[in-house]
Amino acid sequence: MTPLRDLIPWDALDCMEPLDRARAAAALLDEVPEIQRRLGQVRGMAVAQLREQHNSSAVVAELLGVSAARVGQIIDGGGRGDGVRLGLLRDGLLLALEFGRLQPGDDRKVQQALEALSRRGRKPPTVARGVATRLATIRTSAVDTAAMTDTQRALWQRAMAHAYDVMRGEQHRTGEVNEDWPNPIDR
Repeated sequence: MTPLRDLIPWDALDCMEPLDRARAAAALLDEVPEIQRRLGQVRGMAVAQLREQHNSSAVVAELLGVSAARVGQIIDGGGRGDGVRLGLLRDGLLLALEFGRLQPGDDRKVQQALEALSRRGRKPPTVARGVATRLATIRTSAVDTAAMTDTQRALWQRAMAHAYDVMRGEQHRTGEVNEDWPNPIDR
């Protein structure tokens, strides 16, 4: 696979006038967040499939050279210091659009929530809570989980659970201990 840095036309950029070079560089930089988001989704789905194959986050962690906790973060789309996993919420909304039989107007509200997530910059807590509320209020009967793959269904369940937690302000913040999680030291 060709490294991404090798796909950038460095020589062509060097030959441009400063104004054109600045505009071209800005246009390329504008694509970076979308590329990161998409690659994060690809990696998350691949790691979820690995965990499904091996039935163990510990095995996948060893294969990837990361911690078992990091495996979960990769699958769920990372996180922020406040514990909100915007990538996981986004993936839940995308699954709702793909597999949902939404009420008239709900698809528009889901699109608006996705647009709020796609805006550049750090999302304030009100945006995160609004997106979580939008996802949590989708009737589960309106989403055809039977048509999903096992990986998609597991992602949907995690996204919905996280949306409920964020909506109630009960998400786990970075550094917090979740008493419900098994302690790896006890194994």
